Amino acid sequence: MKPLDLSDFRACRLTLEPDTFAIGPDEPDPPPSDLIDRETWQSTMSLPDDVSIRTSNEYGKTLKTLWFYWSEWNCLCGALHEDAGPPKPSPVAYMASDAADELQASIFCAVTGYYRVAFSCLRNVIEQMTVALQLELSGDLALFQSWLNGQEELGLGWAADFLPRENNVSALENWWSINVFADLFSQKRKYRPGGGFVRRLFSELSEFTHGGPGFTDADMRQSNGPIFVKAAYERWLNKFTQVYAVGILAAQIASPGTKNLAFESELTSRTLFDAALTALPPDADGLTLLASMPPGLW
Repeated sequence: MKPLDLSDFRACRLTLEPDTFAIGPDEPDPPPSDLIDRETWQSTMSLPDDVSIRTSNEYGKTLKTLWFYWSEWNCLCGALHEDAGPPKPSPVAYMASDAADELQASIFCAVTGYYRVAFSCLRNVIEQMTVALQLELSGDLALFQSWLNGQEELGLGWAADFLPRENNVSALENWWSINVFADLFSQKRKYRPGGGFVRRLFSELSEFTHGGPGFTDADMRQSNGPIFVKAAYERWLNKFTQVYAVGILAAQIASPGTKNLAFESELTSRTLFDAALTALPPDADGLTLLASMPPGLW
């Protein structure tokens, strides 16, 4: 191991001042009460640090864009809360806020070489936003509250089964089926073996969550510890963008009154969605559907 040159801003670690936090005391932090030893610290942090330096050496502009996406997602969350307004609870606003943490964690894990976990975070986003869409459209706030209380377990399969029964989703699915021969939520069929795009995406990401053959970190890295693997990072990058676009689309279907984003963002939900699509390669799964929006959706 060798230290980074001190002229590289990444060589220095920073801590936040107590008054930076919205909640908590403003008094100075006390001195360490049980400081980690140097050997344990270096053994824990050396490989992730190495991956983060190598990743940010090659993908600086991309990482800046991803962080912009995460920041604007928070602006989307604010707009969803504003559109819902008090006192009605909004499943999509609530779960979009949780998804923001998953997106942030996914970026961090990908930067530090924990690729399987990075993919798993994206799976959570797809599930959260799909379940939120069903709860929002059905208006079943009792079920939403039961889920919040831990009394109900709701998953993507449940939501994807019920969503096509909602009138506005059914209309969208029919339009896509006729115009681009694709949809979001259909089950596997003879002429559509993978099912709708959301189901296909969730199924692929679930392979990482469950650590199936070919989807473990060892498979991607050929190593027992985090190392920088360009192919794994770019594979994750493609999935991140697909998931991000689907999340915005779900939010728009759930809350069509959401146009301008909150917190003085200069973007709308549509321009943010379009920006994400431009980052997808032309052969990306689902791009034809995502690029073909039914009239009046936005």
